[in-house]
Amino acid sequence: MRRIFLIFLIAVFCAIMTAQNDFSEFSRQQNEQFRTFRDTQARELANYYSVQDSLFIQFKEQIEREWNEYRESTMKEWVSYSRDFRGRSLVDFEAGKIAVEAVMPSEEEDAKEKAVELVKEQLKAIVTEKDETEKTVLESQVSNPLNPSEILTPDNIDRIAEQIVESAKPTEVLGGDNVMRVRYSISLELVPDHIKRRAEQYRPYIEQKCRRFQVRPSLVLAIIHTESFFNPKAYNRHGNAYGLMQIVPRYAGIQMNRILYNKQSEPTANELFNPERNLEMGIAYINWLSNNVWQDVQNETNRNYVVICSYNGGHGSVHQAILGKRRFNSQERTEMMNTLSTMDSEVLYRKLRTDIPWEETRNYIKTVRERMYEIYASIDR
Repeated sequence: MRRIFLIFLIAVFCAIMTAQNDFSEFSRQQNEQFRTFRDTQARELANYYSVQDSLFIQFKEQIEREWNEYRESTMKEWVSYSRDFRGRSLVDFEAGKIAVEAVMPSEEEDAKEKAVELVKEQLKAIVTEKDETEKTVLESQVSNPLNPSEILTPDNIDRIAEQIVESAKPTEVLGGDNVMRVRYSISLELVPDHIKRRAEQYRPYIEQKCRRFQVRPSLVLAIIHTESFFNPKAYNRHGNAYGLMQIVPRYAGIQMNRILYNKQSEPTANELFNPERNLEMGIAYINWLSNNVWQDVQNETNRNYVVICSYNGGHGSVHQAILGKRRFNSQERTEMMNTLSTMDSEVLYRKLRTDIPWEETRNYIKTVRERMYEIYASIDR
């Protein structure tokens, strides 16, 4: 009996040791998998922000070395560099102007010829550049500086570019590395109605999504005009906002990604630079603000005003203007909604223009309202 009991104890001990070894191996594998997952997530996160900063911020030092300045894309301006950063184009979508430039070290052999060739290549690149939906960004918008009645197109740019670059003007510039360089530049103009032409490119899709989400096209068009001047390449690095409607990934982006596409993640830069994805998210977000945040505001004009302010400055900007604070109880919320429903629209507009704490948002509602009623109102009819 004692022997049997001893054998039993040994068997139990072996089983325990085997189980412990199995558990240790299991734990080791789990930890390894977690480390792999964590490292992968870290790389993906780094790549994500690398993609988001793809408009050359990671090459800032190299660009400053060549140009003695750093220029990057903004809400209004699209900046593009050649691969070696010696060529640069700047398209100002608000002013309707284009500068195409190249820099070369003064002592470099054939510096002028190389610079002029680079200017030509940059010019051809921006005239033929397409957005993520294969629309030519500057289609029918760039005037030939040698013949303003002629429009530059992908079909004629090769021929005309040869003539245009002959007028490139050289100036000396000292690079950030103290090397003297020669900068060659040409200037071009966008056609007078360039904003309208870009708007027309996207208008059918905008109107389709406005019908789906029951949003006034005039409101959407005025917001896009103010956010990006209908520039699909618009990028605000400081505000981390992308594309036509300047979607911020961690706010409207992640919220609409969840609601529209059942994704529990922030949209990528490439997704937000896609005009159709950007427009769908932005228009859906306006609908969400109207029907989930300000749904109790019965006056449509007043509701549009607070939606406009919320789109730029967040809901808190309106709370601050109406209540004088951002935190409130349910009774105060009800009183605020009643006030917004019954207040004369002009009185509310003036109050928002005066009492919203952020100057950008105070100016934003003024600009959007003017464009909504003065430029795009007829589209709603």
